Amino acid sequence: MSVSALDRPVSNPPPHTPPPKAQPKAKEAASPTADGQKAGRVSFSPGDSKPGKVLTDQAAITKERTHSDALQGNTQSPGLFTQFKQSVKGWCGGQRPPKPDPCPPPPCNTKPPKPPKPCPGKPPKPDPCYGKPPERPTPCKPDPCDSKPPERPTPCKPDPCYGKPPERPTPCKPDPCYGKPDPWYSTRSNDDLAKMLLDNFDAFKDPKQPWFVTTQTISDMAGKALTGDAAQDRNILLARELMRRPDLVNAMDRHSTTGALDGLIDRRKIQMTLNSQSPLKYKDDKQLASEMLDHFDALRDPRYPDYISIDKLRGLAQWPTDDPVHGRLAWIAQEVLKRSEVKDQMDAGDNWGGADGWIKKSTLESMSR
Repeated sequence: MSVSALDRPVSNPPPHTPPPKAQPKAKEAASPTADGQKAGRVSFSPGDSKPGKVLTDQAAITKERTHSDALQGNTQSPGLFTQFKQSVKGWCGGQRPPKPDPCPPPPCNTKPPKPPKPCPGKPPKPDPCYGKPPERPTPCKPDPCDSKPPERPTPCKPDPCYGKPPERPTPCKPDPCYGKPDPWYSTRSNDDLAKMLLDNFDAFKDPKQPWFVTTQTISDMAGKALTGDAAQDRNILLARELMRRPDLVNAMDRHSTTGALDGLIDRRKIQMTLNSQSPLKYKDDKQLASEMLDHFDALRDPRYPDYISIDKLRGLAQWPTDDPVHGRLAWIAQEVLKRSEVKDQMDAGDNWGGADGWIKKSTLESMSR
């Protein structure tokens, strides 16, 4: 029996269904071999849409017989060859097994997973100080956990916890009232102030020279601060007012004959100043030269219009001071002659280079500046 190679085997035939009959397309003759068996041959049909390999040997015949026996009710167990054939079924001309689905549908009885529960709130922030070692205090950076120790008072920085002591006036920081005129002493006349100094002479006298009041002791008294004692404060205010009137101090300091200033004031000088009726007694040398320039035309010599004669001044000094015309000239002459040093300075100021008894107008102009 021969099987055509054009017959296509049917893979996975359904049970109890007769296989289709093979229709051979060409007759093949079997040629006997040397051992008397028929040789099988494989033929291919070029017109088939699905070419496949057909086995024409004894194994194919056995397969057909086994299938026929199964249809006829033969229930014998298949042999090893049949089991092998079933295992390789579909490899030769059969359908390929279906590929597995990459996304299989979920099973019918399984429940979908529940979504996770939302967080009730934000997670707590980690403690920034957790795990951080405490900082050790250093001289440059004190420990912030400890209280700041109180500062100790030093000579340069007083303790702020204690009350401030009253500030005392010093030469660098004088009394705020110093230099300002006192409302009562500033209204007193020069004679009034001289009389007050004479009455309080012992409070102003120099300890080294107890017969004199010096200009330095008056200055020291004026630099003191007010103490609250009425008598002491009166002397301090009097000294301050005297320092504001240098013409008064110079008048009491001036020598009665030469007119020189030596800084020593005794009781006799103060009394002579008070007894003097001259309106020029409190004028200094500069003011006296200016007074002579104001009356130069009345004092000059008729022969030399630019000069004043010393002899003429001596004659004018003898005139009565209450004279309405020449009374002022008499006071000027008396004051110049009383200050001998000033008289000599005026006399020697001309171009002749020495005292000659003449006072030039240009000399008075230079002294009055």
